[in-house]
Amino acid sequence: MSTYTEAAREYWEADIADRAALVDGDVVVTYADWSRRANQLADGMEALAPAAHRVCVVMGTRIEWFVANLALAKLQWDQVSVDGGTTTDELTAAITATGAGIVITDIDDVAGLRAGLSDPGVHVISLGDTPAGTISFASLQTDERPTQRMIRRGPRFISFASATKTPKEVRQVPSAASPERRQWLEIARGTSRDFRAGKGVAGVHRALITIPLSYGTGPTGARLCLSESGTCYLLDSFDPVEALRLIQRHRITHWTALPMMLEQIRVLGDDVLDSYDVSSMRMLAVGGRRCRCR
Repeated sequence: MSTYTEAAREYWEADIADRAALVDGDVVVTYADWSRRANQLADGMEALAPAAHRVCVVMGTRIEWFVANLALAKLQWDQVSVDGGTTTDELTAAITATGAGIVITDIDDVAGLRAGLSDPGVHVISLGDTPAGTISFASLQTDERPTQRMIRRGPRFISFASATKTPKEVRQVPSAASPERRQWLEIARGTSRDFRAGKGVAGVHRALITIPLSYGTGPTGARLCLSESGTCYLLDSFDPVEALRLIQRHRITHWTALPMMLEQIRVLGDDVLDSYDVSSMRMLAVGGRRCRCR
């Protein structure tokens, strides 16, 4: 499944340029801003001339992840997602094993990461502090007239499962081979048709994004939403009450959750659950593993 459809891509410069694509707290990024920032980052990464057109993205659920994702789609470079929840040594070993030419990260110990990467030719782009040998993410977002790039398809997305000793690369399989996968796609397509026909809440797709984007299932809900020219609402550190508040406040229509997230909501109690209006929801998907309902 492509990360972004041709239709949504063409709309960026016309019908939905000023529509919110990404919302993180009080920060709102429109489709036009998203595309411009991705063009800036694409120019900056291309100028670095990395040895490999493969980029490790190690960060939480934040707007910059989507900027990097779109920039890599515009460049048609590989995106490798590595979980940042490991130790710096484990993270360094995993990144080295991927053969990436660039690392984009928001981890605190970026100095330790830079020191642990034996190849000085690997470029480290940091969203936070920029110790010696690293590049500021913000410094690559300053060109007011970046190259205008159009994407043909999403980047090749590779989820890298980093075991302590033997990291294993896991490639996403786009085919609808399993019955469960086919069923999910049919539900998603049917829901998308409803929204195109204006049957959704105000005819708009609003997705709550809570699964870490380093997971294979993490970007799935965001891909569907953005391909429908909808708006993604980001929640990096999951809190069950905050999730309910966002669903009510923004009239969320789609949410892909982990089973443990739903369990945290279930145990809040009827008084809390009844105080939030979640009637806007049209699709709730569960990623990671099967969820038992009662």
